[in-house]
Amino acid sequence: YYSINTLAMAFDDKGTAEWTKIINTRQSDWVYYSLGYKALPINDNIYFLYNETVKKKIFITAQSINANGEINAGTGLKEDMILRGADPEYTFLPRYAQMISANEIVLPCVSGGYLCFAKIEFE
Repeated sequence: YYSINTLAMAFDDKGTAEWTKIINTRQSDWVYYSLGYKALPINDNIYFLYNETVKKKIFITAQSINANGEINAGTGLKEDMILRGADPEYTFLPRYAQMISANEIVLPCVSGGYLCFAKIEFE
């Protein structure tokens, strides 16, 4: 299974497009449920969490977009930043993530046939 890009668009109150951006969320895996992303509004940005394969291991990755359409403009993120503390033995399921507070999410993951949960805090 494959997923390549995500389209983000902003519209004004009359429905006119203000900006359009394509975010590189390239993914591939042999199971479909690990593909996808979660869009999270945190600290005046929208963060896109998704899985990315790096050297045959899957990591949870984040990219952000601000209200002006600038990708990864925040100081806390660089392009395709792999989150600290992410264990490559876990396959994260970002599209099933849920926000539990203004800057925290719970993210389900799978490891060796077990379902686990990770809590991620954004600063």
